Amino acid sequence: MSARHKARKRALDVLYESEIKNLPISEIWQQRTTEEGTTTNPYTEQLVLGIALNLDAIDQKITQVSTGWRLERMSPVDRSLIRIAAYEILFRADVDIAVAINESVLLAKEISSEEAPSFINGVLGAIATLPEAAKRSAV
Repeated sequence: MSARHKARKRALDVLYESEIKNLPISEIWQQRTTEEGTTTNPYTEQLVLGIALNLDAIDQKITQVSTGWRLERMSPVDRSLIRIAAYEILFRADVDIAVAINESVLLAKEISSEEAPSFINGVLGAIATLPEAAKRSAV
């Protein structure tokens, strides 16, 4: 398992906890890093804080492409997986779009419902076609 895969899984834990406790992502991150007192993977921190900082923009893009599925209707796990990959697609030029999508689909296969991987793949595939995704790839 790659370091980035582990970082994404850790970020998923933080985002999911934020959803379940209905607390800001940054607050959960602060609690987790303070309580554990361990060194965290820098990429996990970049994901968590980047998503927290850009959450409104990420959710807007997810809503834009997920016709027929309101954000609130998605399971917390699926919503969190989509947010992670959407952040990477829209804001991380150092991550290949196909890798971001594939990683979320793989995690969905591990921990979500049977239908989740294809749903997540469809939403992320649509996000990847947005002009913002193409623009960040050209940078």
